[in-house]
Amino acid sequence: MREAIGGSVILNIALVFIVLINGYLAVSVQYTKAFRVKNQIVSYIEQYEGFSDLAEDRIADYIGRVMYDPGIAVTCPPVAGEGGSVNVPTNPSTYCVVRMPGPGIGAGNASVYRVTTFLTIQLPFVGNLMETVTGLPGIPIRGETKLVFSNP
Repeated sequence: MREAIGGSVILNIALVFIVLINGYLAVSVQYTKAFRVKNQIVSYIEQYEGFSDLAEDRIADYIGRVMYDPGIAVTCPPVAGEGGSVNVPTNPSTYCVVRMPGPGIGAGNASVYRVTTFLTIQLPFVGNLMETVTGLPGIPIRGETKLVFSNP
């Protein structure tokens, strides 16, 4: 009888270990995808010199190709006190873009764009694990463009 109990304990330990390793791999894959999408959005904004319709189309195509969907309705928060404006994508939003005036540039047409993507973990029967545990819809992953000079 002692060997039967010992075998079930070892089996439970092995199963817990497998679940933990798979969970870690799933989170790291989702984090990598959200980080890569944020970097590509920044690249497109810099390439097209601002958040134009062409840049937004390229971003939408890229998000569709890599199948990035955080599974939450992203609402871009208003920017207070810094003079920025929120650029809301026309497609169902999976990211936020905020246009900030260039540092030390006065009334010029230089801007810095802040891009935010989100990391979420969706589980069956639980839903959004991040919202369940932390109360936030997802973990924001932020980045900025270089100084972008666009035509007025």
